[in-house]
Amino acid sequence: FVGLLLAAISHGLIEILTMARAHWSQPTLFGDSFDSFVSRGSGQPLAQWIIHQHNEHRMVFAKASSLWETTFFNLLPGQSNLFQNLALILACAGLWSWLCIRFLRNRGLQLLTSLAGFLLLLNPWQYENLSWEFQPPWFFINVLVLAAALLLSVPGLGVIGLVLALILPWIALASSGQGLAVALAFAMCAWLHSRQLGLLVSGSSLAAAMTCFMVLPYSKPHSHPEFTFNLLYFLRALSGGFWQGLGMLCFVVAIVLLARRRPIPKRYWPSLLMPGLFSLLFVSMITLSRAGFGLEQAFASRYTSHSMMLGLSALLAFAVVEDRNRLRPMSFLGAFLALIATVGSFPQNLQAEGLTYPEAWAKSRRWAEEKRDRFACHAEQAALKNKGINLLKPCKKIHPRQQIVDDYFEGALSVRPTGWHRELLETASQISIVSLNSQDIQY
Repeated sequence: FVGLLLAAISHGLIEILTMARAHWSQPTLFGDSFDSFVSRGSGQPLAQWIIHQHNEHRMVFAKASSLWETTFFNLLPGQSNLFQNLALILACAGLWSWLCIRFLRNRGLQLLTSLAGFLLLLNPWQYENLSWEFQPPWFFINVLVLAAALLLSVPGLGVIGLVLALILPWIALASSGQGLAVALAFAMCAWLHSRQLGLLVSGSSLAAAMTCFMVLPYSKPHSHPEFTFNLLYFLRALSGGFWQGLGMLCFVVAIVLLARRRPIPKRYWPSLLMPGLFSLLFVSMITLSRAGFGLEQAFASRYTSHSMMLGLSALLAFAVVEDRNRLRPMSFLGAFLALIATVGSFPQNLQAEGLTYPEAWAKSRRWAEEKRDRFACHAEQAALKNKGINLLKPCKKIHPRQQIVDDYFEGALSVRPTGWHRELLETASQISIVSLNSQDIQY
């Protein structure tokens, strides 16, 4: 089992590293990246732009990162972001392993549970987050969830621990809208830890939420549907959405725990519940705010990164119960479930439109390549348009508002094309009108 887990983890790391290197050499911009990383509030003061609302999010750290890239390192906005994704996933794996070491006495269970959780963190059905430069906040939120779980595992927090607990909700809400689920879950679990921590975290979370949604300017995005709750949408998203292996894993673990009838000591409850409660709150939030778009939204790849945290709670709960059993007849079950749900592609391989493990990684690579091709097409289109030539077959959209894409390639935004983006424009400009196929252009 250990060899299979290590091989699968190594494969996932290589896949992500390969995509990160490709994006570094040819960094693309897609969708919301133009609004957050390139336009920079259309001339707003930098401080105001950094805290300005984007959809339901503040995205302070993602914006600051793009500013740092372009200002101090002469990089393109978002150029390092897929490497950031990899670093944040590794940080999650480190925190998860630390948590397993704190909770489990048996070294074999420590190793198996750590590797099984790491494999879940690398699952390819979250391909949208893995290959889009806009998505580091999703992985950062998972880091904060596991950091909160680790804090909750300490019986008596010292001054440093209490300070970290107080600032964590602020960091979460400044990162993205999902930070609200982090703050709520952390506050609820903190009450299980101690009354003192519950009061401190609840007060800090309330203050952070009021600042984010009441003190700072905030309004519901006009393009989003009205709040509604759809139970089927909720259940689909909670069970893994695009990756139904999560539902299978949690169901089997729940059956085993009920059959064992071994209570989990209360000192473990806060940390055990933190990842799963976060998933529950996150899925509740997207159900209220996104169910109006249709049930298919529940299968969005990006949601897998957060709903997956429920699987970590299930793995750790099973390992804690098994660790207290001297015989440990089912010590490999958690690792086995992680393997068949990911590498074994169960039950995805039983669904008509379900992606298997290799197909999910291939989908991730294709999605990244498609974004790169679309971006290059728009650069060529902008260069030719500047010469009075229009493509008869327009490029596939990379942003709902084409004007912001045109403005970027024309150098009319706060961030201007440099590096590979400038090379795309120069290459397209060098194409002679004679060499162009007359069926592809109009004068």
